[in-house]
Amino acid sequence: MKTSLMYLIFLVVPMMLLAQGNFNITGRVSLQTLNVSYDEKSSLKPDSIPDDQYAKSTLIPGLQQRLNLALFARSRHYDITLLGDLKNNQWDRLDNFQRVDRLTLNIRRGRNEMILGDFFQSGSDLFVQSREMRGFKLAIESGKTYYYKVELIGGQSQKPLAVGDRLPMQYRQYETSGQFQRYLGAAQVKTGKWEKFEVGLKFLWAKDNEKSIEEAISEPLTNQLLGLDGQLYLWKKRVKWFFDANLSRKDTLSAQNVTDLAYRAGFDLRLGHFKMILYKQYLGYDYYSAGYPYLQTDRDGFVLNAVYNFPQKFALSLEGERYFDNLKDFKDRPRTTTNSAIVGITSMHSHFPEVTLKFRYRDDRSNTVLDSVKTDKLYMGLEGRISFGSMNNRLSLSAIYLDLDDRSILQAGAPLGTKQFISSVNFYLRPHNRLFISGGSVFSRLQLSNDQQNINSYTFTSGRWDVIPVRLRAEFNLSFIYNDAANGGYQDMLSDYNQLASSFSLEYFFNTRISLKAIVGNDFRDMRYSLDQARLVISDPDYGPTYFNGFESYNSLKYGMELNWIF
Repeated sequence: MKTSLMYLIFLVVPMMLLAQGNFNITGRVSLQTLNVSYDEKSSLKPDSIPDDQYAKSTLIPGLQQRLNLALFARSRHYDITLLGDLKNNQWDRLDNFQRVDRLTLNIRRGRNEMILGDFFQSGSDLFVQSREMRGFKLAIESGKTYYYKVELIGGQSQKPLAVGDRLPMQYRQYETSGQFQRYLGAAQVKTGKWEKFEVGLKFLWAKDNEKSIEEAISEPLTNQLLGLDGQLYLWKKRVKWFFDANLSRKDTLSAQNVTDLAYRAGFDLRLGHFKMILYKQYLGYDYYSAGYPYLQTDRDGFVLNAVYNFPQKFALSLEGERYFDNLKDFKDRPRTTTNSAIVGITSMHSHFPEVTLKFRYRDDRSNTVLDSVKTDKLYMGLEGRISFGSMNNRLSLSAIYLDLDDRSILQAGAPLGTKQFISSVNFYLRPHNRLFISGGSVFSRLQLSNDQQNINSYTFTSGRWDVIPVRLRAEFNLSFIYNDAANGGYQDMLSDYNQLASSFSLEYFFNTRISLKAIVGNDFRDMRYSLDQARLVISDPDYGPTYFNGFESYNSLKYGMELNWIF
């Protein structure tokens, strides 16, 4: 019933609006059919493991379909957008609305907006940020000198995954911990005077559907949040005072009415070529927002960001933070004070490449508890970046070196220090109006103080060539991964591999509206362990027969067609 209602809304609402006025309709509809083929027979899977519980690779084989929609309708008063991305294959059957990747209807009139379907909500990390929602969003704004803004969102912020459910796009891999379906609703109301002040009130409610799955490692929760924020502009907008304060409540089966506070308050100064932001930050230990559950809480301190520009020469920047944790003063945990700073300089001369140099510093030190337990870390790093362009060509190079010296004393085990080097290169070349090539490479080397080491390299490139303008186009994509691990025991065997993926296509345009694309490619992975080494691991009861599930060598062939309609 819910699925039928959703499809009805997507069909009826645009048709009602289109019937009310003259709309200029444009868009693109793309239908792709692709077949992925490789030998699925494993040399390591024991007969005792069912075939549908083990795979050489998480790459989904067989015939696959994908429908991509991007439709736009514009009139004097309305902008309507319908975006869709629907996939179907033997592993992810498109048999219910939960398996639709994306279907979004956006209707905008002036400063007002309504969204139905899938959307990405961003904002404050104390409230709602980086959440993929499936539901609705309504944003209303009115007023000239004095104004008000109202924003409402509601729907599903977390899909249900029962233990044993298929993991999306992961062939023969299954959910092991369980995830409740979560509903989230939030409201924000703001009012103020342009360029003078603004004050806002916000509320969030979230609840896990306990009946959506039978069991999960985590408990179902209910979460409420009430917040107040505001900003005041002074001195012709050179100074902005701001605050954002929120009170949260979280209820689970084992802990009821757990409340805590989080706030930020400070000022933003912009004076000529100088800019500085300084604020006080308090993030309570028990503070929780389902709108951004990844927030690092349990810290109290100050944050500073400053930049000074010397026009046409260079810019100096400083980022600093100082805070302490263990706000609830647990006696068996040390209270750690953290100091961090990033100092940088960036050249800004229009006739020379842009060069950036940065120095990173951080220390974490605490008192001693339980006679000997303490935190003692020192982190230092250097970063460099250079980028320049000429005509339609661009090149960027960067490198970072990080060194963590960890002399902490833990209740169990030993701390690990790290040394890491990361470099990257990115380029864009357009030697001719009908040809462009872009790509890059990232290299990383991580060394731990226990002699474990990981080397990773990822190289990618893509290009397009209009062989016959407005008639025939060729495209390619290539990527190569090199991973090497040492001194990590059996775990290294999952990280030691080479992987090459490629895709080539020719697209023929019958006219300016219809085109047909032929696609061919491959995906190849070579795991560097031998069969004898692997059999030794799976015979160990601590690892078991499914240790290499999804981590075997394979060589796949991809081929298919894509039909495009542009209007």
